[in-house]
Amino acid sequence: MTKKKLSCILFLLLTIAFAKPIFGCSLFKITHAGKTMVGNNEDAWRYNSRLVFTPAQNGKYGMVSTIHRDNLPQGGMNEYGLMYDGLTVPTRTPKSQAGKKEFRFRQINDDIMSRCKTVDEVYRFLKEYDLSEVNGGMPVFVDAAGNYLVIEADTMIRGNDAKYVISNFCPSQMPDLSKVVQQRYHRGSRFLENKSDSSLAFCTAMMDTMHECRERKGDGTLYTSIFDLNDGIVYIYFYHDFSKVAKFNLKEELAKGAHTVDMESLFAPNAEYQTLKSYMTPNSRPWLLHGLGWTVLFLLFSALFFGIDYARKQSRNQQFGTIKLILSAASLVVAWYIYLLVANEVIFYFKAPCKIFPGESLLNVISYLPFILFALTIVLTYTCIEAIRLRLWHWLSIIMLVLNTLCYAGLIGWFVYWGLFNIF
Repeated sequence: MTKKKLSCILFLLLTIAFAKPIFGCSLFKITHAGKTMVGNNEDAWRYNSRLVFTPAQNGKYGMVSTIHRDNLPQGGMNEYGLMYDGLTVPTRTPKSQAGKKEFRFRQINDDIMSRCKTVDEVYRFLKEYDLSEVNGGMPVFVDAAGNYLVIEADTMIRGNDAKYVISNFCPSQMPDLSKVVQQRYHRGSRFLENKSDSSLAFCTAMMDTMHECRERKGDGTLYTSIFDLNDGIVYIYFYHDFSKVAKFNLKEELAKGAHTVDMESLFAPNAEYQTLKSYMTPNSRPWLLHGLGWTVLFLLFSALFFGIDYARKQSRNQQFGTIKLILSAASLVVAWYIYLLVANEVIFYFKAPCKIFPGESLLNVISYLPFILFALTIVLTYTCIEAIRLRLWHWLSIIMLVLNTLCYAGLIGWFVYWGLFNIF
């Protein structure tokens, strides 16, 4: 097994075990004067977002899809005016759907957008499936007639309200909409009160009202897509700049054959987006992810090594022997902290300590670990000097001590870069 595969497997397991939902995105639809318009703000820390145009072939409908660098479709519209997008929502334990077929996300493009024209057709297709695969996500479909369908992990909700707003919550679990925590939802709802218009200017103002732009890094809404479902037009705004728009006629684009358009290339350089691209995190830099993976493996080995070393009677009686016990425990805690960082991307973008997990005090308290690690590194540096000077430990223990100290010093450098010490 290669090093790259090993580190990828390590962090796949980590993500499954510790991942928390990253709340972002918002969507609205309006049907007015015979026209249905749908707008979506994609709030994500991604780059290389693209439009992929796929012409009709082999009985499948033509469509446009929005994707990120991971090549997973995030939304889109087909040639019959059926659109979809997905929103992140909290996971829950779905109701039993025994006896139904297993649904997979890839079917949204492969079987739904390529073969369905209306929300009713989507509903008839999906009612045969166990929807638990979408747990943690929420696909939303809208057709040219203004009908919409919200897909939860065990529930489908149909509607045809002239105006509809949704964000990162499950409607079936939120009977009182005043309790929705996402303020972008409330901003959008207030904007639509006593207003009804299907013009591009109105829809753009609506999406501007709901967009996000955070203070620390200027991050927030990556792109905004507005779909004219009746005329087959796609409008794209990039990185919450609503002064410039790119327009695509789906019929004309599909006539050009299969092709991809890089969103960034459509617009003049955006300073805030360049900041996002240059900001290094494990989620944006594979080499950093792999490096942290090997760091975790080293820390786990170190915890085992120093635990065994301390358990030896002669080691406990040595000067600085207690340091070995501290190192064993610290290595486990730091490894777990790296797990949390990689699994919770939001930590890199909010002011430290990032208290983003209501009711989970342990996860919030551990946000202060960089300070503890800094103090420990000072102690270890002194211990290294004394252990080498006085030859207090076995040579192998000294080598592991030096490696641990260098490892912690390197991590502290990254913690400073990520702003994890900035609590004031």
